[in-house]
Amino acid sequence: MLRREFTQSGHAPSVLPPAPKPPPKPAANKREEAAERRAFAKSEQAAGVIPSKPAVVETKVLRVAGAASVAQGRRENEENVGRLKGLFAPISYDPPWLEKIKEKLEDVKKWTQDHVIQPAKTAWNTITTAVKNTVSSTKEWVQDAYNRTVTAVKDFAVNTVVAVQNKYEQVKKDVIQKWSDAKAWVNNKVVKPVQETNKKGWSKWATITADIVLALTMPAVYFGVGFSYGFPPVSIALGNSPEDRGIRIAEQYEKDILKNAGETDPTVIAASIAVQSQWNVSPLDYLLAGADYILNGKNASPSFGIAQLSQEQLDAWEIDGTPFQASASIQGMAHRIEDAVDNCQKCNDTDKLIVAAIAQNGGVNPKDIGSIIKEYRDENEIDWEAYFRKQEPLNSHPWSDWFNNFRAGEQNYNTQYMLRLFTNDMTVLVEEEGWAPPPGYDPAYLQCLANGDEDCTRANP
Repeated sequence: MLRREFTQSGHAPSVLPPAPKPPPKPAANKREEAAERRAFAKSEQAAGVIPSKPAVVETKVLRVAGAASVAQGRRENEENVGRLKGLFAPISYDPPWLEKIKEKLEDVKKWTQDHVIQPAKTAWNTITTAVKNTVSSTKEWVQDAYNRTVTAVKDFAVNTVVAVQNKYEQVKKDVIQKWSDAKAWVNNKVVKPVQETNKKGWSKWATITADIVLALTMPAVYFGVGFSYGFPPVSIALGNSPEDRGIRIAEQYEKDILKNAGETDPTVIAASIAVQSQWNVSPLDYLLAGADYILNGKNASPSFGIAQLSQEQLDAWEIDGTPFQASASIQGMAHRIEDAVDNCQKCNDTDKLIVAAIAQNGGVNPKDIGSIIKEYRDENEIDWEAYFRKQEPLNSHPWSDWFNNFRAGEQNYNTQYMLRLFTNDMTVLVEEEGWAPPPGYDPAYLQCLANGDEDCTRANP
């Protein structure tokens, strides 16, 4: 209910606001109800019970709270709110011992931070740093050890290879030097003293003496070689006697020679086969070819068969077959001789026969015949004595040249010594075995040239 205001004397004021009208009755409809409410509100405003429109909300609140004025309503509202805050505010009471506990907890927290957490962090950092440094150092040490090991292995391998190579070169050098010393010793102590007795080559008495010494000291070797090649074997090997074994092989293949000689005289082919076939000894043929490959490498020229030809030569001449077939070997020999003789332009038959004799071994290039003609032919004859005098010992294959030079004495193995072997065998074939003399056959002149005699005279100049 509304409170009345009194003065200090306790009497009521002389002027009181008019009493409010009673609320309107419910209207019959909503429109009438709204109009009545508006009229009631205006009457309330006119009576000063509620303020004008801007304070409608506050006035309504104060009126609901029963305040007589706006200010009084505010004060009462604030008081009520304060009482409610005080009623529901939490009780705050801190006893003295709680402060001490808080201080102790702070001390414990600080002590734990200073003596536990911080030392633990320091120790952890120290450990992790030490581990990192240890790992890094270990990695560097392992890498360094690996590098040292690899370097040591490489150095050892390189040093080993260099040492082996140096040792090989030294051994090779020593072997070559010893071989050279041995050749020099044989040449100075054996070859030269014997050659001094006969500048034309091995003298007959020297070869006969060697045959006697070999028969007395090594009879098995002497008679074994003799039965294969003929007697006396040393004289035959050094070119002072015809080689019986080669002549027998030429006789054995007479029909093949007559069939495959082509334009070359058969007797010339037979004499050439007799010279070459003395080396057709299996397996010695293969052993000598293998030794040629080992000692001379790419410069090796192994040859096989009764004509001592290589497969490469037969292929170059387009001859079917192998060096071990008689027909192919004979065709190859005829081809070799024809190539040389064809280059002896306007030569007489004797000069052509000599060209065939030195060409049958393959030591003279057919193209060189033209140079011989140009330098040594006088009128219609070649001065073979002058040509042979200017020929020097062989010097291309270390081991075979030494052996061939030893056999030839001071004669050139490919030219004058070949003429010597060819003349020996051809003379036997013509005079003892019944082969027809080839054109230009002049045995005395040929033998004079082969022996290295001077002032050799042709039978038919």
